[in-house]
Amino acid sequence: MSRRCRSCGAEIRWARTEKGKRIPLDDEPTVKGNVTIARQGDHVIASVLGPMEAEIARQEGRTLYLPHHASCPQGAAWKR
Repeated sequence: MSRRCRSCGAEIRWARTEKGKRIPLDDEPTVKGNVTIARQGDHVIASVLGPMEAEIARQEGRTLYLPHHASCPQGAAWKR
Protein backbone atom coordinates (compact mmCIF):
# COMPACT_ATOMS: atom_id res chain seq x y z
CA MET A 1 0.00 0.00 0.00
CA SER A 2 1.44 3.34 -1.01
CA ARG A 3 1.10 6.52 1.00
CA ARG A 4 2.67 9.95 1.01
CA CYS A 5 5.49 11.12 3.27
CA ARG A 6 4.24 13.71 5.76
CA SER A 7 7.45 15.73 5.35
CA CYS A 8 8.16 15.85 1.63
CA GLY A 9 4.97 14.46 0.03
CA ALA A 10 6.79 11.67 -1.86
CA GLU A 11 5.02 8.37 -2.51
CA ILE A 12 6.19 5.78 0.02
CA ARG A 13 5.25 2.24 1.01
CA TRP A 14 5.20 0.82 4.53
CA ALA A 15 6.55 -2.56 5.58
CA ARG A 16 7.46 -4.29 8.82
CA THR A 17 10.89 -5.61 9.62
CA GLU A 18 11.37 -9.15 10.89
CA LYS A 19 11.36 -7.62 14.39
CA GLY A 20 7.95 -6.05 13.79
CA LYS A 21 9.05 -2.41 13.45
CA ARG A 22 7.43 -0.30 10.74
CA ILE A 23 9.77 1.03 8.06
CA PRO A 24 8.93 3.57 5.32
CA LEU A 25 10.39 2.73 1.92
CA ASP A 26 10.61 4.73 -1.28
CA ASP A 27 7.74 3.53 -3.44
CA GLU A 28 9.89 2.58 -6.43
CA PRO A 29 12.68 -0.01 -6.36
CA THR A 30 16.25 1.19 -6.95
CA VAL A 31 19.68 -0.34 -7.51
CA LYS A 32 20.89 1.86 -4.62
CA GLY A 33 18.54 0.05 -2.23
CA ASN A 34 19.40 -2.21 0.67
CA VAL A 35 15.96 -3.57 1.59
CA THR A 36 14.11 -6.54 0.12
CA ILE A 37 10.41 -7.08 0.68
CA ALA A 38 8.24 -10.17 0.66
CA ARG A 39 4.55 -10.75 1.28
CA GLN A 40 3.57 -12.97 4.17
CA GLY A 41 -0.20 -13.19 4.21
CA ASP A 42 -1.56 -9.64 4.56
CA HIS A 43 1.80 -8.23 5.65
CA VAL A 44 4.81 -6.93 3.76
CA ILE A 45 8.01 -8.02 5.50
CA ALA A 46 11.17 -5.98 4.93
CA SER A 47 14.67 -7.38 5.29
CA VAL A 48 17.38 -4.74 5.71
CA LEU A 49 20.59 -6.00 4.11
CA GLY A 50 24.16 -5.19 4.99
CA PRO A 51 26.44 -3.74 2.28
CA MET A 52 27.80 -7.11 1.11
CA GLU A 53 24.35 -8.75 1.20
CA ALA A 54 22.88 -5.86 -0.82
CA GLU A 55 25.64 -6.16 -3.42
CA ILE A 56 24.99 -9.90 -3.79
CA ALA A 57 21.25 -9.19 -4.12
CA ARG A 58 22.00 -6.65 -6.88
CA GLN A 59 24.16 -9.18 -8.73
CA GLU A 60 21.34 -11.72 -8.45
CA GLY A 61 18.90 -9.19 -9.94
CA ARG A 62 16.74 -9.01 -6.82
CA THR A 63 14.40 -6.04 -6.35
CA LEU A 64 15.71 -3.61 -3.74
CA TYR A 65 14.14 -0.62 -2.03
CA LEU A 66 15.65 2.34 -0.22
CA PRO A 67 14.46 3.31 3.28
CA HIS A 68 12.68 6.63 2.75
CA HIS A 69 14.65 8.40 5.49
CA ALA A 70 17.71 8.01 3.22
CA SER A 71 16.13 10.00 0.36
CA CYS A 72 13.76 12.35 2.21
CA PRO A 73 15.07 15.92 2.61
CA GLN A 74 13.85 15.80 6.24
CA GLY A 75 14.83 12.15 6.73
CA ALA A 76 17.28 12.73 9.57
CA ALA A 77 14.44 14.06 11.72
CA TRP A 78 12.41 10.85 11.23
CA LYS A 79 15.15 8.24 11.62
CA ARG A 80 15.30 6.66 15.07
